[in-house]
Amino acid sequence: MATDDKAIYHFITKTNELENSNYWKYLQNTNLSVNIQWRSGIASSQRIGPGEEETKAFILTLRLFCQDNDLISLRNMKKKIDSLTIDQQLKNEFLDIRDGLNDFLDNFNLIPIITIDEHTPSNREIFNAFMYGKYAHITQHETIESWEKLVSYNGMRAKFDQILREYVAALIALRDVCKKILVDLDEKKVE
Repeated sequence: MATDDKAIYHFITKTNELENSNYWKYLQNTNLSVNIQWRSGIASSQRIGPGEEETKAFILTLRLFCQDNDLISLRNMKKKIDSLTIDQQLKNEFLDIRDGLNDFLDNFNLIPIITIDEHTPSNREIFNAFMYGKYAHITQHETIESWEKLVSYNGMRAKFDQILREYVAALIALRDVCKKILVDLDEKKVE
């Protein structure tokens, strides 16, 4: 397998793993929700969504796309795709999807129902807090600890699920472009 193909092949394989995971299947077949109750002056909430074990297993693979020390991180893949001698339309398609994902992550909730100290966290802030404070690392553990004390915590956790759904939908679209890129590379080898 050529060096150019290696990263693309792994990107496709790992995206397939995410798409076939129990976590992803749950997100595709069940509506996420949060139930908030107010009893005797005390508020509580409960999230309806994938369980912790499914989430942890999912994150183990997802983090390969997020961390630049991995061959298939989105930043490394951008560099790889930019360096390839392939149809410019394929490069543009890959970059447009990646840029769309980054735009989504940098946006705030359309309805700012999650506010902490008068700050509405962006999708990226919520993603990073859960990813690096609860699941993949503990660098943002203090953030998660402070959020866990809030009634809105389960809302933020459900938002994290929704962010992951968008993230993986983008990865699936990128995977499909990668498949076309492999075909383009193979055609150029024949020429």
